[in-house]
Amino acid sequence: MTPLKKRAISGPPFEFANPYEGEYHVAAYDVETYPNYFCAVFIGPKNVPKVYTMENLDQLRADLNNPKLILIGFNNNNFDDYVLKLIVSKPAVTCREIYELADDIIAGDSNKRSKLYWNLWRMAPPWAFSLDAFAVPNAKIGLKERAAKRNWKKIQDLPIAPGSTINAMQRGPLVKYCENDVRVTIAEWNDAQEHFAIRRHLAEQYPGTDVLSKHDAGVCEEIITTLYCQRTGQMKKFVKSQIPKGGGAIAMCDAVPDLVDYDSDVLTDLLGELLGAEGKFVYDGHEKQFTIDGQKFYKNFDLQYLNINLGSGGLHTNDKPMIEESDAKSVIVDVDVASYYPNIIRALELRPKHLGPEFNEILEAITTERLAAKAAGEKVKADGMKIVINSAFGKTGNKYSILFDELVQLQVTLAGQLMILMLIESLLKAKIKILSANTDGVLVKLPRMRLPQLKKIMRGWERTTGQALEDVEYSKYIRRDVNNYIAVKADGTTKEKGVFKKHIRGKAPIIAEAVRKYFIDGIEPLAWIEVEDDVRRFIFYAHVSGKFKLKFDQGARGDTPLQNTSRWYVSKGVALVEGVGYYPSENSGRVIKFGEMTENERLRYKNTHGEADHPNNWIKSERIANGANAVMINNAIPERVPEDLNRNYYIRQAQEIINSIRHEACTK
Repeated sequence: MTPLKKRAISGPPFEFANPYEGEYHVAAYDVETYPNYFCAVFIGPKNVPKVYTMENLDQLRADLNNPKLILIGFNNNNFDDYVLKLIVSKPAVTCREIYELADDIIAGDSNKRSKLYWNLWRMAPPWAFSLDAFAVPNAKIGLKERAAKRNWKKIQDLPIAPGSTINAMQRGPLVKYCENDVRVTIAEWNDAQEHFAIRRHLAEQYPGTDVLSKHDAGVCEEIITTLYCQRTGQMKKFVKSQIPKGGGAIAMCDAVPDLVDYDSDVLTDLLGELLGAEGKFVYDGHEKQFTIDGQKFYKNFDLQYLNINLGSGGLHTNDKPMIEESDAKSVIVDVDVASYYPNIIRALELRPKHLGPEFNEILEAITTERLAAKAAGEKVKADGMKIVINSAFGKTGNKYSILFDELVQLQVTLAGQLMILMLIESLLKAKIKILSANTDGVLVKLPRMRLPQLKKIMRGWERTTGQALEDVEYSKYIRRDVNNYIAVKADGTTKEKGVFKKHIRGKAPIIAEAVRKYFIDGIEPLAWIEVEDDVRRFIFYAHVSGKFKLKFDQGARGDTPLQNTSRWYVSKGVALVEGVGYYPSENSGRVIKFGEMTENERLRYKNTHGEADHPNNWIKSERIANGANAVMINNAIPERVPEDLNRNYYIRQAQEIINSIRHEACTK
């Protein structure tokens, strides 16, 4: 058994890890705009906040007029930079003009932006350039949720509603709020150094591209578009004008590669059914799906002892709880296809219909150059080109991309599933035990003496499909289902998904950690959780957006509005009153999410209940998971584990996950 020990967890970084980039220096910043008040907070290499308001805009202009200055912001490429450009370009700018520009950007239709906006868009800044910590590597979650995720000392929404008239007493809190956001931005910048280094290298490698603050898919789009236009002599505007419209009918026989062939009746019949089908892509408001006769493309079938789902979302086996270990005689092997989707495009020479063979030449050249860079140990270069290669497929489904082509999108996804079924069939014929399978890989367990046979099957599949397989041995494999598992590699590192992940959005890390410790090291959740003395491991958080809000329901004491991003720990729900005993705690309550019903939800309610009105004025409420007996800690994280922390709650949560796997795996 691994000995119990306390893990040191470093606090959030408040300073720049690397404030200088050669001859350049960096400064993080944020701006706040109101009809009668403007402020900007900048923090540079000295880690001292510098505040600018309408009273010292001339100083701000002077500081920005620096070709050696790199600005770091959060979503600044879409907002804050425009405000700074306006201030720089118009010495007599008024507070109202700054606010109106900001309001135009935030609330306005991007297709109806003002002439001023587009003039600023075209304007070159007097500083070196800006980097956006929101976009790199992927623009997924906002700053407040990122702060919660990294256990920032204070989680704070904008303290004063947009559009308010600011009085003298409110200016200080706004500046403090702004500074807090800048500090979080610095932390995001520090963690994204590797990604920014890759983008700087790509910008040098491909002159004329603008990739410094683009997410991975944006980097791919920019580089491939630029290279295609350079090779063909076409203008970007012309190439984009050729992007086809989606939603047309697609014969599935056009999406199935000729190399697909099966021996089993089940798969032969499946292939025949697909070859005779026709469908189209439909966007249902949430996601894009391939449909046949108005229904989502989906097939479920049995292949010997495997139950398999195939569809527009990919292929996977339906897996039950399992615990497997390698030993001296047998071994678990994960067989994965390397860069499956981009390599399908290369091997089958697929390309969007409106693009010429230059597209395939570009993708082939980038792949060849990346492999050479990887072999030469040029990690930054190789990783940068990998971003371009791996993001190409995703762009085939984006109607705004020059790579958009729904037939290619279907060809890649369908070919990937049908070819992996060929590998599955070969393994089953050889009586190699398959533990699990998905679109790009198969997990098997076999006697070690049969490894040469596995390799032979792999090589044969590679020759047929033009793909490359990689294999990794696992010492242990534990799963609840196909989306929740952990695999331990021979070197002790792990591959996790679902409830086993180290960081699960909004969840207290101690729960998944206790589950991992149980299955890997044999430590009971009680033993692990009882000795943990870092309260950050016990924090839950929730984030809502759009029409939804959060509130804190304390029963008879009433409701309290919460920030859109809020965090808490689960308490015992009682407090010890000295000399009296335990009483319901005044600090605890339940976290509730509420918001207006959609039109479909209203119609469903009317049809179900036969009533035209709703008792809560068409407002729906739902309890947030793990939000009962919550004690809110948005303003500060306790220095010590609170006395009312309900460790038993966290132990039960971990134990429930363990039991759902252990009991079913042992009785299968």
